[in-house]
Amino acid sequence: MSKPNIVLLLIDSLRADKFYGPEKSSITPNIDKMINHGTYFNQAISSSDATLLSWASLFTGKYAFKTGIKSDRYNKLDDSITTYFEIFQKDGYYLYSYLPYLSTMIGLFPQFENQDSVKKSGQYSLGKDLSDGLGDQIIDLLSSNKMKEPWFYYIHINDLHYPIAVPDKFLDKKFGLSKYDQQMSAIDEWIGKFIEVIDLNKTLIVLMSDHGIFIPSVNSDKTNISFEIDAKKQQTVTSFSKHIPKFLNPLKTKIFFSLEEKQNLKKASLVKTLNLKPHQERNLLWYRGDLNKVLFDDNVHVPLLFYGPNIKPQIISQQVGLIDLMPTICELVNVNDDISQNDGKSFVSLIQGKKMEELPIFLETSQLIQKKANVVIGIRTSRHKYFRDSEDSSKRIHLFDLKIDPFENNNIAKKFPEIVSKMEHVLETQFFKNNDKSKKELNENDTKEIEDELKKWGYI
Repeated sequence: MSKPNIVLLLIDSLRADKFYGPEKSSITPNIDKMINHGTYFNQAISSSDATLLSWASLFTGKYAFKTGIKSDRYNKLDDSITTYFEIFQKDGYYLYSYLPYLSTMIGLFPQFENQDSVKKSGQYSLGKDLSDGLGDQIIDLLSSNKMKEPWFYYIHINDLHYPIAVPDKFLDKKFGLSKYDQQMSAIDEWIGKFIEVIDLNKTLIVLMSDHGIFIPSVNSDKTNISFEIDAKKQQTVTSFSKHIPKFLNPLKTKIFFSLEEKQNLKKASLVKTLNLKPHQERNLLWYRGDLNKVLFDDNVHVPLLFYGPNIKPQIISQQVGLIDLMPTICELVNVNDDISQNDGKSFVSLIQGKKMEELPIFLETSQLIQKKANVVIGIRTSRHKYFRDSEDSSKRIHLFDLKIDPFENNNIAKKFPEIVSKMEHVLETQFFKNNDKSKKELNENDTKEIEDELKKWGYI
């Protein structure tokens, strides 16, 4: 029996609560239909709050700190690590993609069959939006019959990435109360077009995200409060900043952080006058220059949907990690997963309706590029979320009971030190007991190239 084709459709920065559930205000008939006829995991958790580290974990089945990509700075993948792209190629799959330019720098991705899958072109460093030509490009490839079977097509969509440029057609409250939700409505229309040209009898579709994001738009007392950035204005500012001489970069960085802080103080003064919950306040007050990194579910709780042949309609509420995704796909399509000492484990048993032990998921934040941030690490179970300073277990301790406080409004760390101690023990013994961190040495040229590209993504 021939192996099924695979579409891995990743929507960057898509939060689970904006994909399915009461917090969603977008209009997504195509996604809704897929959920109704597919297997949806409503407790899927990313290992990180940022694309690069999520990629590292997702496509190696290892935590990012073991891959060489993350240390004190960013770097390329350790050459000794096998990726899942290599596994699929070895089993006869032909690989296709559409990816942002950053993917060419980190040693994680292979040479894809479609040579034009990644292009560097000024403002398209992140990749085109669906409405700027990417959607048509994807449809052309899917409907061309040029892909050699069995194929694996990885599509990375950045339409929800900051700053969001909503197509004019969807700039209406009927499509969502925020720019973010309006853009989700626009993305859904394209997903419907993709499904029309995919042979669903022999194609497995996996729809997911790499991480979540704070959305500076909330609804309170039937009023929408929004600090969302105007994309065209932000693009003008970014374009202007590119012409500033390099020797002035330290001054530019200092001015940027200063302006961000002043702007946030103004927003904070306004927010204090409103009757908002803590989770609403932190969404409105998030800013790119914030040195205190966090691991709330806004950052790591993502959608994960399987749709296609032999996938039955069901919603699974057991927690799973994105680090487990590629081993799961391998088992679903009968690809031999021979990566040794994997952190990720297949959860096909859950899809088949069987019981499976739920394991804690390791979490880590990305660092800033131009300043030293207060990075945190932690773990999540279906009951508790725990995170703390990455270097000092006595600093910035957060503990939440997710069953009674799903929005993580009440830090109960001081009230329940015994739970903190238990979670810290799990963190240290299960994830760091062998101190299995990559010792890859930094290559200054590689690091600078990666960090320069990340700046174009809005990482600072």
